[in-house]
Amino acid sequence: MCELDILHDSLYQFCPELHLKRLNSLTLACHALLDCKTLTLTELGRNLPTKARTKHNIKRIDRLLGNRHLHKERLAVYRWHASFICSGNTMPIVLVDWSDIREQKRLMVLRASVALHGRSVTLYEKAFPLSEQCSKKAHDQFLADLASILPSNTTPLIVSDAGFKVPWYKSVEKLGWYWLSRVRGKVQYADLGAENWKPISNLHDMSSSHSKTLGYKRLTKSNPISCQILLYKSRSKGRKNQRSTRTHCGTVAKLAMRQPFVLFKGLTFQKLCLPGAFRPGDHHNKMLRPGLCVVHASPQYL
Repeated sequence: MCELDILHDSLYQFCPELHLKRLNSLTLACHALLDCKTLTLTELGRNLPTKARTKHNIKRIDRLLGNRHLHKERLAVYRWHASFICSGNTMPIVLVDWSDIREQKRLMVLRASVALHGRSVTLYEKAFPLSEQCSKKAHDQFLADLASILPSNTTPLIVSDAGFKVPWYKSVEKLGWYWLSRVRGKVQYADLGAENWKPISNLHDMSSSHSKTLGYKRLTKSNPISCQILLYKSRSKGRKNQRSTRTHCGTVAKLAMRQPFVLFKGLTFQKLCLPGAFRPGDHHNKMLRPGLCVVHASPQYL
């Protein structure tokens, strides 16, 4: 297949850390993946394009996936991929979020994706046990790997949801990057230089379909960080009397989308645009999700 040949030659040229035998096995696994109905170890082995018996192919895939050297060399592949994605954009919008990859959430993956033309392309991902989900240790390891992957001339904007807290924001700022995050729950804010702490929920009544900035504030009382508050609430979709599900996750997601968006951003990132100020003709605009847009900041905005 021509595409796989191009992929093999590119990895051989730009990722010299990859051993040739492991690269050949990895290319065969990619070929098998194109013919698989499900992404499992045994299914990959059954579809390997070799003359060996099925049990030997399955064992070959098992050895490949468990190869310690390949796991060390995979950062070179991510680095090569990131050089193509971020080569023409010195400030990529990187979406970071947790998700489960196994039943009962025994393993979690922290994934960084780049927003490109209305879709996200995976930039880097790393698996962690459930016990390390949202821990500072996992976040610092992930950010260190991400910093080694991104080109040296890029300064990303890290966009995260309400599951990320102040230690994450401070770790991002230590790298000299920008961050933007939604805040929900029992979180408090206060004016700079004051102790008038108030819950974030007090801002919900001030929200409207026109985005507004509330200026510089401090976030969280126990571990404060200086940032800016932005407020926005999309118009109601008018979906009433829909059939409900018995799962609790649907109720939680519905409440999250019904509440206004209370967004916090670092003090260094000055140019933010929500739907009220969206300019269709501006090629710097990158859509993050329906109802939320961030402008690609140029140097004059920083």
